[in-house]
Amino acid sequence: MSGVRVHSPDRSDQVGSLETAFAGNPARAAAGRWRVLAILLATLIAALGVAVSHGSAAASTSTGDDTAVISTNAPNTVVIKNFGFGPATMTVAPGTKITVLNQDRAPHTVTAVNKTFDTGTIAGGQRGEITAPTTPGTYPYICTLHPSMTGTLIVK
Repeated sequence: MSGVRVHSPDRSDQVGSLETAFAGNPARAAAGRWRVLAILLATLIAALGVAVSHGSAAASTSTGDDTAVISTNAPNTVVIKNFGFGPATMTVAPGTKITVLNQDRAPHTVTAVNKTFDTGTIAGGQRGEITAPTTPGTYPYICTLHPSMTGTLIVK
């Protein structure tokens, strides 16, 4: 076939746009644009969902009452995320070294209520360390910068 274009009143010379495809019906053109936008938005939401679910080593899940449950696969590690400690209760042997990972942007501490251990201030995205007391017992702790954040260390 030759490179000659034949113009028809029913077809536009332009190819590829929604306006071209639906030139005779503006309502169909508008519906087509909304359909394309809906598909793009659904694709973006799906991509963000995949990125968020694979974004960190520690997973956060909801318990249904807006309380975050934070878990980690690393032993003897407390993860600070979304202004909460995970796990909320940890059991260790006396004298165990415990790593504290602050995954929030805000600074936090892990400080025993009775002051037997304290990480000091851990900047957002940084890590700290505490050593479990050598005396068995239950040691509640808080973030001194955000006292509503609480956790419990059990030493056995």
